[in-house]
Amino acid sequence: MRSAIVILLVVDVVIAVVACPLMLGWIKSNSWFGLRTSRTLGDAEIWKRANRIAGRVLIAVAATHAAYCTLQLVSILGVSPSWSAASLTAGVAIAGFYAKRHSETLEAGD
Repeated sequence: MRSAIVILLVVDVVIAVVACPLMLGWIKSNSWFGLRTSRTLGDAEIWKRANRIAGRVLIAVAATHAAYCTLQLVSILGVSPSWSAASLTAGVAIAGFYAKRHSETLEAGD
């Protein structure tokens, strides 16, 4: 069980590392990395702002999940790793949904 939780912690770190360039606005519009919708791909400013939001939300999800996993490692929580993996998957899905919905409200030059 501990090894599964450690793997999930590593996944949290990877998510946070991958989200940092998005949050910092370093990634230009492209077809393979970032929040790709017709609106974000159609306007560079909306791309940058939407992906900054997506990066922040993904980092928050990864940090929250890492705290949850850390509590599991020190045996405060007796939850199975499959629930932990499910919570991470749900958190990332919710983050993506939130960022996509927010990107739909952005206007160029706001």
